Amino acid sequence: MLVVKFLIFYVDRLERGVKVMQDLGLRSHAVVPLDENAWKILKRDGVISDEIYRNLMERIEGQDAWAERMLKSEKGMNTLIELFKKDRRKAMNVYSNYEDSGNMWLEEELRINGINVKLEEELCIKGM
Repeated sequence: MLVVKFLIFYVDRLERGVKVMQDLGLRSHAVVPLDENAWKILKRDGVISDEIYRNLMERIEGQDAWAERMLKSEKGMNTLIELFKKDRRKAMNVYSNYEDSGNMWLEEELRINGINVKLEEELCIKGM
């Protein structure tokens, strides 16, 4: 039986994946962390715009607060609604990251836009 104790990521997006690995007792290392320095280089080289850079820096400073601001924006909500239409599982993953923080506004906003979160969750469980 193969036992994994250490993981090497080529790119670490600095999201929750490394924490999940740590919680499982696994050590990891990233060849390229997409940290503030990486984004500065991409901005300097014209790969990303000033607006995208500012958005990324806000996200790095506080991922949950950034995500809530994004979801409360018209563009963010529209993106989530479209995701429900295209990929129910991914959309439910986004939703479930924020439902536990008492954000009933999100469920209500989705309901107003014709999305029943409880039904979507049941459909995901059934594999539909």
